[in-house]
Amino acid sequence: MERKLEKMSPETDQSARAERAKEVLGNILSHLEVEATMELSEEDDRILLNIETSDYQMLIGKKGQTLEALQFLANRMVGRTHPGNKRIVVDCANYRARRSEQLRKMALEVAEKVRREKIPYAFDSSLTPAERRIIHMELVDEKDVFTRSEGENDDRRLVVLPGSCLLYTSDAADELDGVDLG
Repeated sequence: MERKLEKMSPETDQSARAERAKEVLGNILSHLEVEATMELSEEDDRILLNIETSDYQMLIGKKGQTLEALQFLANRMVGRTHPGNKRIVVDCANYRARRSEQLRKMALEVAEKVRREKIPYAFDSSLTPAERRIIHMELVDEKDVFTRSEGENDDRRLVVLPGSCLLYTSDAADELDGVDLG
């Protein structure tokens, strides 16, 4: 039986992508023998699937690793048949929102410590790129501190530096080119 592909509007396309994501994630959970309900919501830039289950610790995993794996699988599997611009985000028991708030608080505490002690602070390398971004974004408007990521791959980590620590790099030199420092 041949399937005829019809041209769909972007809204219909994204809606079908969201439903497919829910179906794929439901199948994965079924194979894991996890009883759960899922709430689907669509935002401007993402499709959010929040899982509610009594087995939430197993689905979240250590530092959210299992949740990241489920999200990766959902994005890969759905992307093959339903490509789209919206990222599929998988959450469980609102872990991501709680973790985001925890990271924001931690970022502000670290910024205050760096300001007070004038010594850089390096987060450990276990932060995911998304978690590093949350901290970067939280501190972008903070006075007297700045952030940067250092290292590569699994050794990449976020460093919060005092504002007085302007390091001379080619990027910094380019930014200062033509600025009167005298």
